[in-house]
Amino acid sequence: MKDITILTLIIGVFCTGLGAYLATLFKKESPRFVAIVLGIAAGVMLAISVFDMLAHALESGIGQIALVGIMSLGIIFVSLLHYFIDKRLYRDEDLAHYFNQDKKDNHALLIGGLVLIIGVALHNFPEGISIGAAYVSDGMVIANSSITVALAIALHNIPFGMAQALTLLSSGMTKIKAIIFTSISALPLLVGAWLGYVIGDMGTLGLAVALSLAASIILYVVFVEIIPQAFKMDDSSYPSLALIGGLLLGLLLIH
Repeated sequence: MKDITILTLIIGVFCTGLGAYLATLFKKESPRFVAIVLGIAAGVMLAISVFDMLAHALESGIGQIALVGIMSLGIIFVSLLHYFIDKRLYRDEDLAHYFNQDKKDNHALLIGGLVLIIGVALHNFPEGISIGAAYVSDGMVIANSSITVALAIALHNIPFGMAQALTLLSSGMTKIKAIIFTSISALPLLVGAWLGYVIGDMGTLGLAVALSLAASIILYVVFVEIIPQAFKMDDSSYPSLALIGGLLLGLLLIH
């Protein structure tokens, strides 16, 4: 449990905080650069979910019908969470909005930044489950699966940390406060990782369930959130090439 806690804090709090720190240095990052980073993260996450997590879940003896059923439940869960966040908090705004804002209304920007932090925090919880499940799959040690999942989520968290901090900085908040508030949004990732660990540690069946849930969550995040966001920020071929590159990188990392 100690190892997974440290790993999750590093990729969660540190990488999200790193994104916030970069925002304090550059003030405004290139949307194309962010889109490429998101594409790479999506590719790595796609590789780990399909070629590692689902493969291990099937090897554990769980049937294909049960696997599909568990994944369906996972997708329904994260879909409902996504609906609540986007409809109640984000109000259908995309990530590009936070990289193309001005300073006309500091109060509105501050509220928007805090709302974004709450939304990202809720997003982090189900992603944390995949970290805990991957850790158990590796035999309670930090190895290929957990490292690959951690890397993909870290790449994903950096631009989101930048988006949060850019909004807070534009509202007039100090650099230190912006970094602290942004880093706090990653803490639910740790709670999710503990839950994934507990479920996966319940024996072979528990591990299969945890891996199936984690894979479904990752697939949803990749196809519904990350890839669309990447193309909203840059509609060229760069996000697609980054996605392919991330997929190949993920295959190298898990084998």
